[in-house]
Amino acid sequence: MTEPIDLPPADCIISALLLEHICKDQDDYIKYIRKFSRLLKPGGHIIIFGAVGALYLTVGEHKIQVFNYDEEFARKTLVGEGFVIDSCEVKNRSNVSDLIDYVGVIFIAAHKEK
Repeated sequence: MTEPIDLPPADCIISALLLEHICKDQDDYIKYIRKFSRLLKPGGHIIIFGAVGALYLTVGEHKIQVFNYDEEFARKTLVGEGFVIDSCEVKNRSNVSDLIDYVGVIFIAAHKEK
């Protein structure tokens, strides 16, 4: 993910509205969580803020498809990759916009098992 730069393991990684835009499918999501895990120290934290149930976002005149996932999938992926979930909350969408279609936002704080 950071190649060719070799970074020392981090204490914390924050991913904000990233994964739904760079992932094409569930396998991609799992792959990126695994990459995040390799960048963390044992006991390190990951904070994920994302859009669940998202279908598209509008950029100019173009609707761009985004990866659609839910809370259950995000939890299962993190646990499967060796994380302990400290907090997970989903807030349902409260406003309507033609610019983006999503069900809600998810906030997950987890730490990598030692």
